[in-house]
Amino acid sequence: MSFQDFANRIQLIADEIEATREQETVIQANDLFALIRLRIQKNREDSTGGQFGNYSEALVPRWFGEKRALSEGAKTTIRKGNYFQSYVDFRKADGLQVDSIDFTRTGQMFQQSGVNSIETTNFITKVGIGGQTDYAQRLIGYHNERFGNIYAPTEDEIQMVLDAQRERIENIFNTFL
Repeated sequence: MSFQDFANRIQLIADEIEATREQETVIQANDLFALIRLRIQKNREDSTGGQFGNYSEALVPRWFGEKRALSEGAKTTIRKGNYFQSYVDFRKADGLQVDSIDFTRTGQMFQQSGVNSIETTNFITKVGIGGQTDYAQRLIGYHNERFGNIYAPTEDEIQMVLDAQRERIENIFNTFL
């Protein structure tokens, strides 16, 4: 391969990286959010490996849980229970886990979250992960005030995204060289 061919191929690599950078960054951010969501919902862990805490066992009137019940069966269970019940009781009536906080009741917060901003300048693309709707942003804001950044990634999650980025760049090099 001549020096000119090599230089042309390097230019093709640079052009390909630049052309796909924003799209690939969004894909990687969505992958990162999927890892974060899985950790929170399955393992119920924050970014340091600790738990977010436990659901409240403070007693409130049953109508509080009844009006938020996810099914008619849950409403019936709540109605038949004591007049004062806890959030743990309401979650049990809905068939949800009560071991530790997983930020999942209806699932809307996670369903309405992901990449919510993209900013590209010169050779840098930045994406934000958070609520994509006002509702999700309000919930996340409330939870962040109480628990810190609930969507903070772990070092392992960051490393997985960096490894994917490295693989993407290597694949582009291998395609053109």
